[in-house]
Amino acid sequence: MTSPDGGGSGISRAPEVLRRYAGRAARALARPGVREAAARALLLGASAILLGIAAASRFILNSEKDSVMGDLATRTAVFAKSAGAAMFPRTSLFEVHFLVNTMMLDRALDYAGVMDRDGLIVSHSRPELIGARDLSPAARAAGSAGVPLTQSYRDPSGEEYYYFSNPVIVGTKRLGTAVTGVSLKTLRKATAPLRQKLVIIFLASLAAVPLLLQMLALFREERRTAALRSAMMHTVSHEFNNAITVLDASLFLLKESEPPGPP
Repeated sequence: MTSPDGGGSGISRAPEVLRRYAGRAARALARPGVREAAARALLLGASAILLGIAAASRFILNSEKDSVMGDLATRTAVFAKSAGAAMFPRTSLFEVHFLVNTMMLDRALDYAGVMDRDGLIVSHSRPELIGARDLSPAARAAGSAGVPLTQSYRDPSGEEYYYFSNPVIVGTKRLGTAVTGVSLKTLRKATAPLRQKLVIIFLASLAAVPLLLQMLALFREERRTAALRSAMMHTVSHEFNNAITVLDASLFLLKESEPPGPP
């Protein structure tokens, strides 16, 4: 049924127009050269998508790493506030040790500790360090800073660590410094599930490339076969025409050489 303004006729013609364009597209794709160009375009598009996935994966992993580090910095700040309550008005070693052990329940951490304002380690997840003075550059910078710090350093084995520190302050009095540390190796473990998912996505996308390359090779072979077939048909047709020409000439000569009949 058509509308008074004729709009219905345009709607009724829509399937016909779509069929016409679909037919043109099918005829175009039936040509070997067009199919090869389409396969090449798909291959370039897939390559661009793979590059985009790789760039996006790197960005996502860096963002996840920054998120984990930001969370650790926040936990270190909370750790420092709780340590302040355990160290004021007098230091309760039991409470401080309990806080350190609680912090180590987080598998993203490699160590945690509390130093007094002189740099003496009051509690640490590595018991052999308790009572010693941390003279490392990171510890000295943390002890003299009045603000939270995030530093990086390498241990004697060459492993890279991130060192989070936060001053332990009650009122206006500084009691010490709360510190936590995480290695780059541990950070990679924390982001491993996300990395595995991104690798699966990348490999799934990469699997399409060999298929496109195979399609492109088949289309090229088809084009060469079509060209060879065309050349063969042209040669056969030319030789056939030559043979027909010779036969026509021979028949003409035979007719011309026949003696004239009786009057």
